[in-house]
Amino acid sequence: MRFVEAGALDDLSYEEITSSLHPEPGDTVYVSRLRDGREVKISREKIIPLLQRRIKQLETEVSIIAILCSGEFPKFKSKVPLLFPEKLLKAFVASIVGQSDRLGVIIPLREQINYAKNKWRKFSKNLEVTHISPYSSGDGEFKKVAEELK
Repeated sequence: MRFVEAGALDDLSYEEITSSLHPEPGDTVYVSRLRDGREVKISREKIIPLLQRRIKQLETEVSIIAILCSGEFPKFKSKVPLLFPEKLLKAFVASIVGQSDRLGVIIPLREQINYAKNKWRKFSKNLEVTHISPYSSGDGEFKKVAEELK
């Protein structure tokens, strides 16, 4: 088995990403980490065509593609199966959380809180959403957030 790691942002410089993919008012904001470790905010709406292009490039090289982002995406055209962590995560949460159970959701950006509340509220009436960057935060910060959700 061979693994190929390729991203929609790979062909772009930091400057190109921050200028052309920056979220506009009303866009859904996603966050990604570049290969050099820098964190960037990107527009879901603007990244979709780049993802489709990368899928088209990869489908001749691989037998399955995993989109390693927990955000929501449209149905992409692909000759190979596509795996979306977001769909797997929702199915898992639905199988273990009841409406009266408390559900804590941790997201990378403060700007994503309303988006996350809308996405997860159908799973629990007792929903808590907080934010912390998975890319620039340390263990102590994660422990603090986990304690807040207890």
